[in-house]
Amino acid sequence: MINKTSVLQLQVVGKVHARDLVGEVGVLCYRPQPYTVRTKRLSQILRLSRATFLNILHSNAGDGAIIMNNFLNVYSFFVQL
Repeated sequence: MINKTSVLQLQVVGKVHARDLVGEVGVLCYRPQPYTVRTKRLSQILRLSRATFLNILHSNAGDGAIIMNNFLNVYSFFVQL
């Protein structure tokens, strides 16, 4: 993930690996995030609406708990920055 600090300056703030989530803060908190995600190789990206994402969380309680725990860990990391 890249944070655009100025017109000419980019700062790498994190690295995303296979099966990682990107954009969950914006979906769960209604807050768009000022980050850009770039890939070094061909990647598959799944785009979900907020309603679809929340339906998946509700219908798969175990997976939903894991996603929410990961979200809280990532969120607490960025709050400390």
